[in-house]
Parts: sequence; structure tokens; C-alpha cells
Amino acid sequence: MLKLKLVISLLLLSGLLFAAGQQGEQPMELYIASMNVGLGNEGSDYIMAPFIEEYPEVKLHNVTLNVLDATTMSMDMRIAAGEPIHFYNDYFSRAGKYIIPKSAGGSIWALDLSKYWDDVDDFIPGVLDPYWVDGELLGTPLPNMIVAQYLNLTILAKAGYVPPPMEDWTTEELDIALRKTKSANLPDVLPTMMFALNQSGDWHYMGYFAGQGAEIFADGDYTKSAVNTPAGLKVFETWKMWQDDGLIPPEAAMLADRDFIPLRDAGKLAISGARLGVPIQQNPKRMESLLEQGIIDEPYAMAMYNFPRAPGVDAVPLLTQWNVNIAFGSEDEAVNEVVARVAWHVNS
Repeated sequence: MLKLKLVISLLLLSGLLFAAGQQGEQPMELYIASMNVGLGNEGSDYIMAPFIEEYPEVKLHNVTLNVLDATTMSMDMRIAAGEPIHFYNDYFSRAGKYIIPKSAGGSIWALDLSKYWDDVDDFIPGVLDPYWVDGELLGTPLPNMIVAQYLNLTILAKAGYVPPPMEDWTTEELDIALRKTKSANLPDVLPTMMFALNQSGDWHYMGYFAGQGAEIFADGDYTKSAVNTPAGLKVFETWKMWQDDGLIPPEAAMLADRDFIPLRDAGKLAISGARLGVPIQQNPKRMESLLEQGIIDEPYAMAMYNFPRAPGVDAVPLLTQWNVNIAFGSEDEAVNEVVARVAWHVNS
């Protein structure tokens, strides 16, 4: 009888231990930081839907980043605090700093996606070049938007300027347009605007380098930019002249896109950088919303032009804004495989 009781007790104890183990199992949780692939953001859920269908047991968390000032600041604070992060999608100028190989010995590193993907060769030849580090694919590009200039035709007409066709849009024409706008003394209107408080300024100014014929990565290996060239110097000289002549705000170094975008949307900038693929007036809902909110009193006409070309420059490459996807590694290979799958779905 004692033996029987002992056997029964052991069986009961085993069952309890097994049940405790089952209850203690937690689902895999991944933390996703993204500008355009966020969870629950309008228009982006569909991107993660195939992953969620493939891995219904994985719990995804959306990491909120400070978009207006510095997403990388939010990331750095999170990393320093030891909080988990598994995937990051952001503009290359921001997220590029996290393309770090494991061999660097840092607290975070990027997965070599070539070990997890069997279709790397399907990418357009050359587009992955900036993301290979010492034979490891530490990130992948994600096309985001066209970057060009908005011309507020309503403001320019009031200033007495009619822009030429885009093929004749030159640095000289741009300068004329800015000066005519300033001379017109239109209330609350700026000729143009620059800003440099955060990294978002890059999409606004890179086109000016292209227009002068500067080759930003002339060395070919993407390790450093080459703005210290005659063409690059011309860009800086032009900006300094504009600032001295009151064509851009004197406090440009202290401004960010949070200052710039409201002015552009309110129809207060004659010439402005644009990250959107379609002029605002071609999006009726957008213009309607600006009217309903009282941001504008009447619709305004706009045109989207490529950045102007300088004398001797035959054509200006169309600037595009690229995001980079980075899958962060860990010592848990099972997690790494799933994180790599997140990156694959985002790129697909």
C-alpha cells in the first residue's frame, strides 16, 4: 500500500510539474520600430498581415519613436536602457548607423540576412551594395518616395513669376523665383526654407548637390560622402548667399520638419522640398482637409519639379528616399530565424 501511495504521489507531482511548465511557456514577443511598417498604423497593417498569418503565435509590439525630432534618439535611449528591439525600419540617413556586424562586439548587431533568405539574388543588381559589410548582408533597402520640389504656383503668380517647363528649370531660374517672391512682400510668405535640426533635412538638401553635379559617394564604397568638391562647395556658397539675402530663415539650423511641413501645407512657402509623389492639389481629400481645418482659406495650385540643374549639368538624377530594414540579432537562434522572417515579409 505504501508503494502504491508513493507511485500515485509521484505521478501527481509529475503532472503538476508538467502543467506548471505548460502554463509558464510564454509566446515569442518581438518589438518592431518602424516609420512605415508600424502595427496598427493606417495603411501599414497589410504589410505585416502575411507574417502574422504565418506566425500567429508570435506577439508583435509596436515601438513608438519620436518622429519629429530624432527617431535615432529614441532608439539609442531604448538600447541604452536594455529594452528589447528586434526590427527597425527608417530612412537610411537615420537607421544606417545601426548596420553593425556582430564582430564589432557592440550591445546590438544586425543579422546577416543572407544566411536566412534564399532569394537574395532576386534583388535588382547593385541595390544591395551599401548593405554588405565584410561579406554579410546587414540590411535591405525599401523604396519609399520621390524627393523633389514643390512650386506653389499661386504664390509665384502673385509675385509675378511664371516658372518655365521642368526641363528648363535651372539654378538661375530658382534664384529668380526666390528673389521675386521676397520682393513681392507677400504676408506670411517665405521664398523657401532650409532646416538642419534633425536628420530629415537630408531629403531637402541632397537634391541641390545633385543639381550642381556633385557625386556624393564618388569613392564608390559608401563609407563617406564627398561634399568637399567644387560642386559641393557651390551648394554651400548658394545656401549662405540665400541666408544672407533673406531668402531662407536665418535660424534654419534650429528648425526641423515640424516647422517646415506646416508652412508648406498652409501655402506659405513659394518653393519647398517635397517627399510626396503627388502634388497636394492632386489629392482632393488632402486639400479638402486643409480647408476644413482652417489651415488655408482657399485652395492653391502647385507643381512638382525636379531639383534645378546648374550650368554644365545636363540632367539631375531623380532623388528617391530609401528606407533600410534592419533585423537585430540575439543569442537565441530560434528568435533570429523569426526576426529574419519579419524582414523578409516587409521587403516582400
